Amino acid sequence: MFRDKLGRSGNCSRCPRFEAEAASLRGVFLREVELAKQDLSVFAPWSRADPALLSTLETIQSGLPAQIDVLNDLAATGDGQ
Repeated sequence: MFRDKLGRSGNCSRCPRFEAEAASLRGVFLREVELAKQDLSVFAPWSRADPALLSTLETIQSGLPAQIDVLNDLAATGDGQ
């Protein structure tokens, strides 16, 4: 879904739209990751979720903004086509 929405907005003639859509989707995604992390942290100690899951969420959460910034730069220069 995220990739599809950004892909539809990625035409350089629509760079401002791409940047706005990317910023909106980034915010939604990061909020959803935070909610998922909160949900995982409330499990009872005897039913803890796999620690790798939380680590994976944190990795995605920290890496996604930089990747979106690169996509914005590519779209602005026309290299993303």
